[in-house]
This record gives sequence, C-alpha cells and structure tokens, in this order.
Amino acid sequence: MSKNTQIFILSISIFFMSFNASGDEASAWVKKSQSIKGEWLIESRDGYDYLVFSDDFNTRKGPDLKLMLSTLSTTDVNGDNADEGSIIIAPLESHEGGQEYKLPEGYAEYSTLLIHCEKFSKLWGASDLKLNEIDTD
Repeated sequence: MSKNTQIFILSISIFFMSFNASGDEASAWVKKSQSIKGEWLIESRDGYDYLVFSDDFNTRKGPDLKLMLSTLSTTDVNGDNADEGSIIIAPLESHEGGQEYKLPEGYAEYSTLLIHCEKFSKLWGASDLKLNEIDTD
C-alpha cells in the first residue's frame, strides 16, 4: 500500500471517528450512574423559560428522580454533593419521551442540569446549561 493511500485511509478514519463523537455529544449529557439519551433545550415563550426534552429522551427508571439545577460543574458534581447549592425544578415526569418544565426565575445563575435520585443520593447524569442556546421563537 502506498504512503498516499495510507494517509488517505487514516484521514477518512479520523473524519468518521470525529463525526461519530460529535453525534454522541449532541445530547450533552454526562453519565454519572446511568445513561441518559436525547437532547434538551430552553425555550422562551409567553414571558417564561421552559426546559424541553426531545421525544427521544430516555433513561433508566428510578424511585425519586428529580430535575435539578446546580452551581457545581458536570465534572465536580456527584451523588453525595448533588443537592449542595442546588434547586429542584420538578420531579421527572417520565423516564422517556418528550416533556417540558417551567424554569424558575434566576435559573441562569446555575451552571448544570441534573437528573438525580434524591431518595438514594444517586446522580443519574448532568448536562452543562451553557451548551444549549435559548430558543426564543
């Protein structure tokens, strides 16, 4: 195999690996104890902001799952400290499918969205609030 062919194959491989990685990052969820699939965004309408999960949202069921906002980064937050400096948005309505939640005033002061089992201090996952732009349509 010629050197040019090897470089071409390597370039194509890197391209597809980076394409696949960016596809996985689209949801922006960081797994802590459970996998979380699907995307979310913040929508502004009628003077309020809403957290909206895509129809393909899916995670494992839990006995006491809550959506929370935290001041801790996705790297620093864990099951033991998830409730420190955090507020609860609402109990998670369902472990799958599209859903939306009205965000509290001042939510922009927080940096991370959490799905957390409050009863057992088990953090399902986290997502950086700064990664998702606000949709004002």
